[in-house]
Amino acid sequence: MKNSSLPSLLLCLSLFSVSIQAAPPQVKLTGIINMPDYKSALLEITDTIDHTETTILTEGQAESFSPKLRLEIIQVNPVKRTAKLNLTANQTNSIITLALDNETKSSADAPAIQFRNADLNQVLRLYAKFSNRTVLHPPLPSIEMSCNANATNETDAAEALAKALNKNGYTNILDGTKFVMVLRSDRASMAHPRSAEIKSSAPAPDPPSTRTNIIPAGEINFPGVDPYQVAHIYAELIGGRKFDFNTRFPHYVDLIHFVSQTPLSKEEVIYALDTLFAWQNIKLIPIGKDLVQAVEIKPE
Repeated sequence: MKNSSLPSLLLCLSLFSVSIQAAPPQVKLTGIINMPDYKSALLEITDTIDHTETTILTEGQAESFSPKLRLEIIQVNPVKRTAKLNLTANQTNSIITLALDNETKSSADAPAIQFRNADLNQVLRLYAKFSNRTVLHPPLPSIEMSCNANATNETDAAEALAKALNKNGYTNILDGTKFVMVLRSDRASMAHPRSAEIKSSAPAPDPPSTRTNIIPAGEINFPGVDPYQVAHIYAELIGGRKFDFNTRFPHYVDLIHFVSQTPLSKEEVIYALDTLFAWQNIKLIPIGKDLVQAVEIKPE
């Protein structure tokens, strides 16, 4: 009996494992944006091991999160505060409708911006889009934001999101024409906007399409990247150097978040990365002919 029970037990465990792998992820609607030419849903996806990702998808847009998971937005209904999705998980398609308030509520005067426990990073992405600025921020605590706001254009939307951030303890400081710094209000003194002082190597009269050092909008996407990888890219940018991997950062450095909302020159990217590392008391400096090292700087 003991010998025969072991294969049965293994079979049960195997079937249990398959059922766990086949379990669909949990998808939550955390916001709706209803702007001209930009109707979108904010989504939070949690898998069976409690790993959570967030995304923002417009009507008709699809995104794959793994070879076995794909989401497509079929319809966003701001009046009913719902989003209809086509969820493909483990090769199985299903149409689901998510409600922002856990129940369908119709309102003809639904605001253009509706958040229900939206992740801060989602809000920052939208703020970057509507302000048409690249957001620079130090490591920020993970918080959830809820708000309703009316807006008829992107300028109104950017102002509404800035107010929502202020209400939740964050300040926004414009930096030149392409950047905005977002920091906790009690740490606003860390901001030293200097992008207006950047001198680009490309002649100003040249149209953007002819500048060889212009990096297109969205091409830089660091949604939380290891600082050593970012340091390697930085070394390349300042003259084809390499980061000295035989050395270490002098202290722990958090993941780097940096997404370019606008076209940026190489000098502007270097400035942005200098700023992000400085907020963690790190400066990357050239060493010798072809290396870059990280040194600690004292906070101002």
